[in-house]
Amino acid sequence: MRGAVAVALLSVPAWANALDVGTALTADQVVSRNIAARGGMEAWAKVRTLVWVGHLQSLRASVPSMPFVLEQKLPNKTRFELNALNERTMRVFDGEQGWKVRQGRGGMPETVPYSAQEVIYARQERALDGDVVDAALNGSAVALEGSDQVDGRTTYRLAISSPSGDRHHVWIDAQTFLDVKSERNSYGAGGVARPVIIFYRDYKEIDGLMLPSSIETASAPGAPADKMVIERVTVNAVLDDRMFMNPASDRARRRPTRDVGAGTGDVGPAAGSMSSSGAASNNVSRADVEVR
Repeated sequence: MRGAVAVALLSVPAWANALDVGTALTADQVVSRNIAARGGMEAWAKVRTLVWVGHLQSLRASVPSMPFVLEQKLPNKTRFELNALNERTMRVFDGEQGWKVRQGRGGMPETVPYSAQEVIYARQERALDGDVVDAALNGSAVALEGSDQVDGRTTYRLAISSPSGDRHHVWIDAQTFLDVKSERNSYGAGGVARPVIIFYRDYKEIDGLMLPSSIETASAPGAPADKMVIERVTVNAVLDDRMFMNPASDRARRRPTRDVGAGTGDVGPAAGSMSSSGAASNNVSRADVEVR
């Protein structure tokens, strides 16, 4: 999917025996078990697109539930559409540049380019296959730093350092070996850093892949979280590249192709009863949207 696998796997023996997870594991063992738990490298290597359909719950919004569609395409294209009170907002990223579409004056849509910091964050965003699988494909260094309790469960805390210099953390459940939490910095106006914390819950199997059906995103510990409830996921839908172009361009307006007829997986009612990321962004994936 991205070329040769070149992962630098590091362990920290000084504290390894203190891990309260039974037999202590090394970083490479945690990575291997996470990849297997997510469906395996071979299965993820076949994934070219993901389409997530669901609704967003946000305390910052004027309505309790807003339907969304998140579309992702390799290598790093995303399109996030949100509908609230018959008003559509959209965020589009083509891998290099991004645009935000929102209701402007007079009810007409207004397209605004991503800020420099938003572009940096989007380029470093979690890929289709998640933080750990992506690290194994792009040559990131993975260090096992310790263990923490997340939602009452013991987890391995991994630090992932990408070749571009980005560094963030991922927490892996010590029993299921699925991603349960990630944290990285986002930068606002003036370059001020703020943490973006994402929780991944209620995993479901879709076409042999383990995907979260509930994703929570918060900007700081204890801050109100936005909840993405995933209702349906389509693997390898046909997505026209025009869908990820500047929405104001002439080419993007020519009804781009979208075919999600095959490979659709319905995660069912369980996703709606979340007590609990995308998002999916997956990380998706995340709820990277301005609710107005």
